Amino acid sequence: MSQLRLALLVCCLSFFAGCASSGGADSCAGIGKSAAPSAACCLSYGADACGANLFCAAFDGRTQATCYGERTRLDNTECSADIQCLSGSCATDVKKCRMTLGAACDATLGCGFSPTNVQAVCALVGGKMMCAVPNAATGGNVCAADADCGASKCNLALHNCLKSDGSSCAADTDCASGHCTNSKCAKGTGATCTQSSECASNECSNGKCFCVIGGDCLTHGAACTSSWSCASGHCADPGNGMQCLGVTGDPCVAGSMCASAVCNGSVCF
Repeated sequence: MSQLRLALLVCCLSFFAGCASSGGADSCAGIGKSAAPSAACCLSYGADACGANLFCAAFDGRTQATCYGERTRLDNTECSADIQCLSGSCATDVKKCRMTLGAACDATLGCGFSPTNVQAVCALVGGKMMCAVPNAATGGNVCAADADCGASKCNLALHNCLKSDGSSCAADTDCASGHCTNSKCAKGTGATCTQSSECASNECSNGKCFCVIGGDCLTHGAACTSSWSCASGHCADPGNGMQCLGVTGDPCVAGSMCASAVCNGSVCF
């Protein structure tokens, strides 16, 4: 190779090297370590890129990385780590800061942490979905799990404790039992009872609430484990496993399939 060609090659390589180092989010030309807030920083320096309690990143379309204060990124803004977000939590799958305590929320993004580092949940509070700390154990109604609600259950869609038996209610979904009867949460199938008025079916038999006819009662031939879950009131094994026995008019091939034990003309009597 002639000396002229070699000189040209060296010149070209130097030119492109200079271009590569003169721009981009990780450009370090003329940038020192431990940069100040809002100052340009070099990602390649890692933990040394910015001063104490700062981090180096290129957010919001920036081409030059900049030093940000820890926990300064607002709700629903770009992030890559929890320490960057005001809420203390970054949804890394979508690279967005989760919502802060008291902010309106939705389950897709979720909530961050309280100042005392308690995980907040997206709960129904005052008719609105907002980030709140579970407080059911201290008299509130926000929960994260059944254990927060004592003898009741936690509605994980709304993060509210469901109401216990006997409590006032407006709909079945208010109650842990799933039954709101006459504006009171009633006991469901198989629950222990002493009187029929405690049960959603208004029938307490042998200390157990009977199923709701036209509701959760199992029909003829359905697999069962207890008689109070069957519309006929009889759960037995006719020879092919425990099932609800038939009542008058139900089809049968043997008396063992009928609550009356009588099958005549392929129909239970």
